[in-house]
Amino acid sequence: MSWGIEIYEKGMPIKITGRSFIFDQIAVTQNGSKTYNNIPKGRSLAAYIVARNRGSYFTVKVENNKISWNSLRGSQSINGIIMVLIK
Repeated sequence: MSWGIEIYEKGMPIKITGRSFIFDQIAVTQNGSKTYNNIPKGRSLAAYIVARNRGSYFTVKVENNKISWNSLRGSQSINGIIMVLIK
């Protein structure tokens, strides 16, 4: 038996299956990053913006075991939630 949930990004579904699982959720209010040291060998991270306040525009970037997020409007504060998956 397999399981899954669907999360939508830009109107397109992102399928999360039994091989992926939610690892962390981060509430963000300003530019920043977080590094994870306990990623199982052979697995990788993925990150998605799952909620953001109206008028808060930011991007999320994954580099190896580091997640970073930055405002698209310079130094303006951001307000949202990032979901981190191990896949």
